[in-house]
Amino acid sequence: MQTPSGNAPFRVVGEFAVIVVGVLVALAVDAWQERRGEEALAREHLHALISDLNSDSVRFVYIRNNLEAKKASLTVLQQIASGTAPDVSPDSVIRLLYPGAVLGWRMPPPQNSAYTELMSTGGLRLIDDPELRSILVSYYEDWEHQTERLDRHRGSYPTEVYRMLPPEALHGQVMPRDAAAVVARIRTDRMRAELNHEANYALLITQILEAYLPRLAQLVDAVRSYLDGR
Repeated sequence: MQTPSGNAPFRVVGEFAVIVVGVLVALAVDAWQERRGEEALAREHLHALISDLNSDSVRFVYIRNNLEAKKASLTVLQQIASGTAPDVSPDSVIRLLYPGAVLGWRMPPPQNSAYTELMSTGGLRLIDDPELRSILVSYYEDWEHQTERLDRHRGSYPTEVYRMLPPEALHGQVMPRDAAAVVARIRTDRMRAELNHEANYALLITQILEAYLPRLAQLVDAVRSYLDGR
């Protein structure tokens, strides 16, 4: 007895279509889940980025405030070195040297752990706002250039300060003869040059911070707006 087979081709095609549709749906679900996982990871990195930027903001304001004390000390020391300052006791000069020496080493770079993670994991490509990507990359790349710029302009004044001061100066115990010797050394041509260089260096750091603090605030606002819109 023959089995009717007129509908067999249609049944095979239908079964094949069901299988294809099932595979496509499964692939689409997998792609959707993967995309959602990547977006969640990108949001996590961006929240960490905001934390880094907020930390930078506090730290940079602190550095800027300390720079004001540094520049004030350097101004008086420059006047002492040139002989134009009013009478200042040797002990007062000693106390001015340390504020003038702080922030004379390498400028602390911004926190970049979250940004590095974004770049290394490819998370940056998941940010579908090209303007935000541009601001983000530009901020960190420019900071790298500015750090290199500051490194090229660093002087040896802080090192000279710690060399010229007797160890007792760290504890406020300076003999008058030592203090007088320090004042005499400040008035040498070499130290005048070091003071002038350090004053210019402090001004350069201040200018960079003044330029970057608004950019930092702009970047924080841009990241927050992006996250709020997701």
